[in-house]
Amino acid sequence: MLRNPVVLTLFAAALLVSGAAAAQEPAAPAAPAEAGHARETKLTLDLGFVNASGNTRVTTLSLAEQLAVKAARWEFREVGSVVYGRTGDSTTAEQLKLDTRVELRLVAVLFFFLGGTYERNRFAGIARRFEEYGGFAVKIIDRPADLLTLEAGSSLNQDQTTANHSDNFAALKAGLLYRHNFTKAAYFQQTVETIPSLENSNDLRVNSETALVAPLAGRVAIKLGYVVKYDKRPEPGFQTSDRVLTTAVQIVF
Repeated sequence: MLRNPVVLTLFAAALLVSGAAAAQEPAAPAAPAEAGHARETKLTLDLGFVNASGNTRVTTLSLAEQLAVKAARWEFREVGSVVYGRTGDSTTAEQLKLDTRVELRLVAVLFFFLGGTYERNRFAGIARRFEEYGGFAVKIIDRPADLLTLEAGSSLNQDQTTANHSDNFAALKAGLLYRHNFTKAAYFQQTVETIPSLENSNDLRVNSETALVAPLAGRVAIKLGYVVKYDKRPEPGFQTSDRVLTTAVQIVF
């Protein structure tokens, strides 16, 4: 996936953002030591919309939000996303995903997490998909400019297809998150997760998201994102991968 030309374009754009953002804002200072049990709440919204009428009738909507509540030893995160597309009188894209997760810090760099995910994508044959997961995460690098986290665990999955076929199975779950902060508001982030089934060696899912964020003014930024969802064993008649490239305005509260 990293050989994909779109991902390579994002890396090249990151270099341009680094130079432009550095001219706007000085490098972020070292993060202060954690003080007491202060709680932080952060809400982020990503909004993208395109509408064309006349000879071409196309509507595309992308919406994503992330809520994070962080305390001294724990953190709660909720992430949701919607991609909707319509051409003429026909719906051509409809993806919905919601994920909630709680992390508990065990020691300085080791965390325990539990979470659950709901997903719907009828154009990939998924009427609904539930996943309950848990595991451990380790921060390999944790610096003001760079963050690298590895995690491993397991999950229970309940799938319902558009053809009314059910599949319940257990799986392993491994993931990686890397983030580089150019400045306090400009950053590049890459996440990858793999979910291999424990019951069928041919059943493997890989999800990847590449994001580049550059500040515009105040709490407003522009976000370029590229999501790849790979399913080694898709439903009959569907392709193995979905790819979504989005450009959105990001607002941080």
